[in-house]
Amino acid sequence: DSHNLYIEEKPMGCWCEKLPKQGSVRHMEVVFLSPGARIVMVGGLGPLQSMATTGTMIFQLSPADGETRLAVTYTVAGYLPAGLNTLAAPVDAVLGQQFTRLKNVMEKGNPVPAPPASRP
Repeated sequence: DSHNLYIEEKPMGCWCEKLPKQGSVRHMEVVFLSPGARIVMVGGLGPLQSMATTGTMIFQLSPADGETRLAVTYTVAGYLPAGLNTLAAPVDAVLGQQFTRLKNVMEKGNPVPAPPASRP
């Protein structure tokens, strides 16, 4: 549930998630913050947390034709016997879905876009 996610906007701040029965997940930690411009976080998302990996996610905000452009990069390094490249596409797909939902909320007020209108 996205309502259980939060980011503490400060160095060493937590991108955390509340879970049922007082559980929690620390997804990433804020290591650099320039309000309105850039946030850098480190940590492993999803299954990467339990592997010998480390990741850095950068959120870069910039003006674009009177609006704000958000560019996100997530770089992961580490060791996995089968090779980390086997996880790149699934991780990218999940992040793509999440940032598409964020874009829809910011632009349309709803994380899921309305289906196309059917034509009679």
